[in-house]
Amino acid sequence: MSQEKPADGRHQHQQQSFTGLETMAALTDQVSRIKFESEHSTTVSPATYNAVPAGSPSCPQARRIGYPAIWVHLKDTPGFFICEACYNNHIASSSLRSHFEAVEMTGDPPVSCSFWLPRIKNALWPEVLQTKNIEKLGGFLNGLVDVRPCNAGAEVEHSVGAIVYRMSDNDIEGFIACESCYELYVAGTAFEGRFCRESLQGPVTTVCHMGYPYTRQSVARLTKLDDWDAFVVGAYERLVQQECTGTATQADSREWLELPPGVADLFATCKTCYMDFLANEAFANEYISSVPPPGPSHQWSCALSQLSVKWALEAAVSQQDHAAFVEAVRTISGLQACTSAGITGGRWFTLVSDCPKFSICQGCYAGAIKSKGLDHYFAEISLQPEELQTPMLCSFCPSAPRYEQLCQKLYEADDTGNFNAFSDFAVKFCRVPLCPRIGALQNAKWWGYEGLLFCEECYYDFVSATTLGNDLPIKGVVYKEYQMCQIWSPRMRGIWKEVCEAGPPGSAESYSALEEFKTFAAERMSIYDQTIRQIEFLKQMQQIKNREAAFQGVLSIQDQGISAIASWGSRDPYKYGNNSIGWWDNRFGAEASRRLQAMSSGFQEANDMSREMISLRDIWETIE
Repeated sequence: MSQEKPADGRHQHQQQSFTGLETMAALTDQVSRIKFESEHSTTVSPATYNAVPAGSPSCPQARRIGYPAIWVHLKDTPGFFICEACYNNHIASSSLRSHFEAVEMTGDPPVSCSFWLPRIKNALWPEVLQTKNIEKLGGFLNGLVDVRPCNAGAEVEHSVGAIVYRMSDNDIEGFIACESCYELYVAGTAFEGRFCRESLQGPVTTVCHMGYPYTRQSVARLTKLDDWDAFVVGAYERLVQQECTGTATQADSREWLELPPGVADLFATCKTCYMDFLANEAFANEYISSVPPPGPSHQWSCALSQLSVKWALEAAVSQQDHAAFVEAVRTISGLQACTSAGITGGRWFTLVSDCPKFSICQGCYAGAIKSKGLDHYFAEISLQPEELQTPMLCSFCPSAPRYEQLCQKLYEADDTGNFNAFSDFAVKFCRVPLCPRIGALQNAKWWGYEGLLFCEECYYDFVSATTLGNDLPIKGVVYKEYQMCQIWSPRMRGIWKEVCEAGPPGSAESYSALEEFKTFAAERMSIYDQTIRQIEFLKQMQQIKNREAAFQGVLSIQDQGISAIASWGSRDPYKYGNNSIGWWDNRFGAEASRRLQAMSSGFQEANDMSREMISLRDIWETIE
C-alpha cells in the first residue's frame, strides 16, 4: 500500500500536528536518555574486562534494565553501557577488548545498552576494528552528551541555530530528522549523503519524522541494501498516517490490517501500529488489508494499543515465533480491555505460591505470561459468585500498585531464567501497604527511630539492604495513630546512604551522622507542617471560595432577570444602591450588582490562594 511518487519524484507534505508515541516507548528510546549521572556513580563497581560470563541473555536494546547485572563500558566513557550479549558477540574476541571494563550495576538507576544502535554496531565498530582507532568510538559517545534526545512523535520547538536535517533533494517535502536521530541512525551509513542540515530562518515547531519506530527500523534495514527509493516510499507512507489514539474510532476513517480469515478473526491493527511494530519483522507478510464497514455506527479500536498484545508481540519477536503471538491474540481479542476501571467476571490467575492480593486478568496472562512460557508458575483463581460481580483491578494494569516494579521483575525473571526474582517480590509485597509518601498511614507497621519512621514498603524495598537496616530500635511495630514515612524521597534516601557510609554501626562516626540525619528529618517535618499541611488547608478553602463565588454568580443572573421584569412599567422615583455597586432602578438590580462583585472577589481570593500554594510548594521543594 505504498504511495505512488509524483512525476517530479517528490512527495508533497503539509506539516501536521502529531500526538506523542505512547506505544512501546521503552523499545524506541534514545541512548542519550541513559546518560549516567555523576551522583549515581556509587552504584558502579569496577571489575576486570574479562569478568563478563558467556551465555548471557540477548541484547535488551533500548529497554532499561532495573535489576543487578554486569555491564561493560569503554574506559573513559562511563555513561554509556554495553550489555553482556553485545560484549560477548562483538567485543570479547577482538584485540580491542582491553579497552573495555566490566562494571556491576545495581539497577538503580536503570540503564540500557548503547551498542545495538545502528551507528555504533553497523558503522563505528567495524571501522574501529579495521583501523584499531578506539578513540573515534570514545569521541562519538562523549559527544552524544551534548545532543538533545529525540522526543519521538511529539512536536518540539527548534530555535534559530538548532541542528536538524532534511532530505537533500527534498524527496519528501517537510521531512525532518533531529540531530539525535541523524547521528544514531543516518550518519555513517549509505544514506548519509541523502541528508543535509536545514537552515532554520526562525523558530520552528515540528515533529522528528525519523523518530517513528518504522522509519528508524527501515533506515537501519535499507541502508544495508542501499535502497533509497524503498526508504522514501515507506517513510512517506508512515508520515501521512494518523497517529493511533488507542481508543475506539470510526472504522472507515483509517486503514486497518488483519490476519487471514479464520486465524484470529477479532484481531485488527491500525496501519500506523502495523508499520511501527510489524512491518519490519520477518512475519510482516502474514497480515492483509482489512475492509472496514462504513458509517459511524462501526467503531474499531487497534489491538496493538493494548498492553497485553504488545507483550505478546515482544515475546514473539524475541523468539521469532509468530504462532505464539497468534495464539495470544486469539485469546486477548475477545476479552474486556484491561483498564483502570477493572474487569467484571472473566478468568483470573495468580502465582502457584501463596500470593492472595496478586491477580492478573486472562488477557495479561496470555500476553505477558503464557507467551513467555511462564504459565506453569501460575494457577487459575476460583472466584466466588459474588466476586464475579465485582470489578477487579489486574496487577499488570498500569494503574495498579507497583506495576512498574512488577514489570521490571518479570523482565528480570525472563532475562535471567530465575523466576524467583519475580515471585519473591510479588509474594513479599502483595501484603505490604503502599508507601503514603507525603500522606499518612493508620494501623500499620513501622521501622526506624522515635520521630523518624519508615513504612513497611520502604523498609523492605530500601532500608533493609543498607548497613543500618538491622540496627533499628523500632522494628515492625504497629502504630494505631496516623504516621508518616520519612524515607520515601530521593533526598532522604540519599542522606541515609551517606549515614550508612559514615562508619560501622555503633561507631562514633555513624552515631554522629545519624544524629545529624535525625535533626534534619525533624527540620524537614517542621517545614512540612508549614507548607504541605498549609497547602492542604488552602486547597479546601479554595474549593469553598470557588463554590461560593459560582453560587453568587448564579444568584446575580437571577436577580438581573427579576430586575428587568420589575422595571417594566415601574414608576418608583428612587434609586437603589451605593457608590460601590452603582445606582439601580430597583433593589433587585442593586442586589445583582452586589452579588456580581462578590463573585469576582471570591474568584480573586481563590486565585490568590493558588499563588500562595505555589510559593509554599517552592519552599518545600528547596528541602525535598
